[in-house]
Amino acid sequence: MTSNVLLASRDSTHFLGDSDDSDSSTYCEPRSNVFVVVTPVMPNIGVQALLDSSLGFVQQKVNSGDLAPIPAGGWRQLGRNALFMVVYSEAQYQITWEMLYTAIQALQHWMRGWRRTWATCTFTIWDGPDMVGQGEISQVGGY
Repeated sequence: MTSNVLLASRDSTHFLGDSDDSDSSTYCEPRSNVFVVVTPVMPNIGVQALLDSSLGFVQQKVNSGDLAPIPAGGWRQLGRNALFMVVYSEAQYQITWEMLYTAIQALQHWMRGWRRTWATCTFTIWDGPDMVGQGEISQVGGY
């Protein structure tokens, strides 16, 4: 699936289909090299509010000019109803606030897409051909 993603235009159709793993889908954020591979776990409408608040927090960082890598290689956002989102960089890469912002937007757009729902999930974050991070939206105590 990765080769198909790399051939996609930055302004083309953004849902790139299901990956080789039938439970996962790939979504490229418009006008960006950033895409996410999402594996939904369980429907949960509370994920919408969690992503909205996460995007707001990260947007403040980006708007203030903080384009540095995320400190300590990871980030966590707690939401209502025991939901949380955690993202961490891969060993040789560092996710910046701007890249995280784009990845959260991609998750929102993917979940709002055709026949999708708000759901807890695991995901990987890609910047072009490089997997730069991994993340999870889950409930405290697991699924």
